[in-house]
Amino acid sequence: MKYILGFLLLSLVITGCFFPATVGLKDIIMDHDAFTRADETHAYDAVNLWTYDKETGPVFVEFGVDSCLVAEFARSDERYKTELFSFLNPRGAIGSYYFLDDGSFTSFDLGYFARKNDTTVHVVNGHYFIKVITERNGTINGALELAAGLSERVDGGTFKPNIYSPLPEKNFVGGTEFYFSGHRAFGHQFSPALAKALNIQYAMNGVSGEYDVKGEMVTLIKIRFPGRHETIEAIDIFLNTRRDRPILKSPHSLRYNTVIETDGSEVYIAEVGDTLLFMMDGKKGGAALEFFEYLLRGGQ
Repeated sequence: MKYILGFLLLSLVITGCFFPATVGLKDIIMDHDAFTRADETHAYDAVNLWTYDKETGPVFVEFGVDSCLVAEFARSDERYKTELFSFLNPRGAIGSYYFLDDGSFTSFDLGYFARKNDTTVHVVNGHYFIKVITERNGTINGALELAAGLSERVDGGTFKPNIYSPLPEKNFVGGTEFYFSGHRAFGHQFSPALAKALNIQYAMNGVSGEYDVKGEMVTLIKIRFPGRHETIEAIDIFLNTRRDRPILKSPHSLRYNTVIETDGSEVYIAEVGDTLLFMMDGKKGGAALEFFEYLLRGGQ
């Protein structure tokens, strides 16, 4: 009997992974005031989302998307396209929100995070990410009204969760933060070769940002792995890809490695438990190395 029950539970888990969990989403994608659904609603899950959006679909999967509904709304002769993504947790929704920021948006107060440009509204509320896009005769004010109405149906609470591992505040250049949960997202900001060298495919998540250290611009990347063993393994893999370049070991008090890149810039890499600290674009003998040591001492 216990084997039969186990088989049934396993079947439920497997089938649950291949069918969109759209019950909650359908309760949100409903007519709102004068806005009515104008066409068939299309459902996608983590397995087939790439068929709808080949570029960002796989990235959303890395952030933990579990399902998506796409619908068109009409108000009089106005048309609006709505995409509603459900994530496993609010962090995935907010991470995707940051990922899609192309610099054209201005923020406003709605949900956890909300922003708009001339054609599109993005809203994160709870573990949902809502996109409303103006189409034929649509206006941005209409998109705002529709997004607000859909967001009101989300039971997401008011707590804004921290995104992964917070960046140090000292010398940080605002607006340069970039969050990732896998090598596809990482590869949009950095190179796929660097993603492979840092073993990003086995990382849990990470964040990067730009820092101005006495006029020296450097990039800091923090990568969280399942444990210290994986962190050390990632460092070993990275150093192995740089065997043709000078590698300097730090003093015994602070354990890190300095790699002299082919262009003369320096890279600093170290482990802090389950977190890998990686700083690139440093200048030889410059302030970047001092700043990296400051971070290793726990500076924020």
